[in-house]
Amino acid sequence: MGLYHETFIVFLAVQALRTPIWGLSANTEFYEEIFKEIVKEQPVESLLILQQNFTTDMRLEIFNEAPIPKVIVSKAQEDFVYGEKFNTELLTTFVMSEKFDKELMKIGANILDYQRQKRIFIVAINVAEEIIFKNVLLEELERQKMKRVLLHFLAENCEATSGLYILKPYPQYRWLNKHPQEKYYPAHWQNMQNKTLITLNGQDPPTGLAYLDEQGNLQMNGYMARLIMLFAKRFNATLKMHYSFEFGKILPYRILNELNFKGDLDIPMSLSYHVDNN
Repeated sequence: MGLYHETFIVFLAVQALRTPIWGLSANTEFYEEIFKEIVKEQPVESLLILQQNFTTDMRLEIFNEAPIPKVIVSKAQEDFVYGEKFNTELLTTFVMSEKFDKELMKIGANILDYQRQKRIFIVAINVAEEIIFKNVLLEELERQKMKRVLLHFLAENCEATSGLYILKPYPQYRWLNKHPQEKYYPAHWQNMQNKTLITLNGQDPPTGLAYLDEQGNLQMNGYMARLIMLFAKRFNATLKMHYSFEFGKILPYRILNELNFKGDLDIPMSLSYHVDNN
């Protein structure tokens, strides 16, 4: 398909309602208005829909009927790394019914690999325990390092029952009510509010190295180490070395990658070289 410099929506439906719901103009207009405001804040030019099946709650028809190009993928189909198919800005929309679906969240995380900072909109339909839902979702969002998230609860009996919640990832993950004048997707990462980021220096010159100064204090250098330290200073974060760090020991990229995949590192002081043999 080639690369497209466009904005996409990933629509991930945990459980679409089995039958369409008609006569819900109030909720239809509600989501139409949200969609328009999101587009106004940052343009949306294309739509990717991924759902469990092809039945859609009519209250969310704006995501299917918007007059823009669409790609529709069902939950049963094999997932893919979105960045390998398209070069885009994304708004990812999850529609969950009754309870949190960890399996679909994992599918979404795989699709958004290397793009977890993209916009996410979660609609939770007919959830009895909203607090439990929010807490479980919060833990998974932090584990998947997703940071720009909007959440709305929708009752199955028509009307929208609560306001919008915005994820605040710094200095710790938490939900806050969205104020009318607040952006839907503020750039939280521009101020991490002194959040502690776990890092690890691979001590593989010239990317990263460690040494002791005249006072015996541990110091870092190398172009990747300096880049990470500058990043932390610029965006108001604090760096903390991973407990496995050993002074003078070069760490193989394989181990750094394993720590990354497990979520033990926020940002490594190293650079892995990739050779494409295709």
